[in-house]
Amino acid sequence: MERQRLNNGKFVSIHLLMRDGRELAAGLRNARTRTNNGWADALSKLVAPYLEFVTSGDATCEHTGLRLMDVWRYFRHTWTNQYH
Repeated sequence: MERQRLNNGKFVSIHLLMRDGRELAAGLRNARTRTNNGWADALSKLVAPYLEFVTSGDATCEHTGLRLMDVWRYFRHTWTNQYH
């Protein structure tokens, strides 16, 4: 899933679905400087969560062409905390 593959004329991988942490951190720092609920406005432009329902085993991601079930498994296994 991490290997580049051609999908709709573009090379993509699972990494296309991940956010750049530096961009997110900068946006969060910017939101903290806002007053009078301006932080809520800044956050709404920074984070736009959505639900992707897996309705069948063959359903694919519109961005990568990967099977949604495989995308879920990938993130489910990489979301764990590291052991110390």
